[in-house]
Amino acid sequence: MTSGTPIRADVRAHDYGRYCCALFAPPSAQPALLAILAFALEVGRVRSRVREPAMGEIRLIWWRDAIDRLFAGAATKHPVTDALARPVANYGLSRDHFVALIAGNLEALQRPEAAEETDAAGVAPLRLWLEVLGSTNDAAVHAVQHVGRAWMLARSGAQELAMEELGAARAMRRDVPRAALPALLPAVLAQRALRRGREDTPGLWVPLSLAQAALFGRY
Repeated sequence: MTSGTPIRADVRAHDYGRYCCALFAPPSAQPALLAILAFALEVGRVRSRVREPAMGEIRLIWWRDAIDRLFAGAATKHPVTDALARPVANYGLSRDHFVALIAGNLEALQRPEAAEETDAAGVAPLRLWLEVLGSTNDAAVHAVQHVGRAWMLARSGAQELAMEELGAARAMRRDVPRAALPALLPAVLAQRALRRGREDTPGLWVPLSLAQAALFGRY
C-alpha cells in the first residue's frame, strides 16, 4: 500500500472534506498530506473498534511504538506509517505532533464524557501539514490551531465556541503565508458544518467552496 492509491481512497471515503483541502496543495506535497490524514484516521478508529478501554490503550501504545520505529528509521509493520517514512525524511516532520494525536485519542478513550475537549484530532494533522507546506511562522501556527479546534467543535455542535475559534483564525489572515492556505481551508468545512448542522458529505459543494476560498485566500 502506498500513499498514492489505497490510502488516498481511504481518506477520500472517510475524511472527504480534508481530503479535498489537501488537493489544493502542490501535487508533490499531496501524498504526504494524505498519509498524515490516513494516520489520523487509523488512530481515531481505535475507540470505535474496541469494547474495553484497556484494549484501546494497548492499540494506541502500539501506534506510539510504531511512530518511535518510524523516527528511528526502522520498518513500522503497517502500511500507513510506512507511507509516512518519506514525508518524515523529506520534510523533517515533528514526532511531537504524532504523539499528541495519539495522546488526544488516549484521553478521549479514558474519558469518553470529555471526548470533545481534546482538539488533537483537529490540530495535530494540520500542524504537520504546515511542516510539509514549509509554512511554520507564528501566524500560520496560531491560525491552524484555531482552525483545527473550530473544525472539531463544529462537528460536535458547539457553535459558539467554534465561531470564536474561526474568528480568531480569520483575524490572522494578513500574516499567514499563502503557502499555508491548504491547512487553513478546513475553516470552510467548519463554517459549513455550523450552517448545515451535519458533517461533510461528498458532493460538488465541497471542492467548489474550497476553490472559491483558495482563489481569494479567504478561509
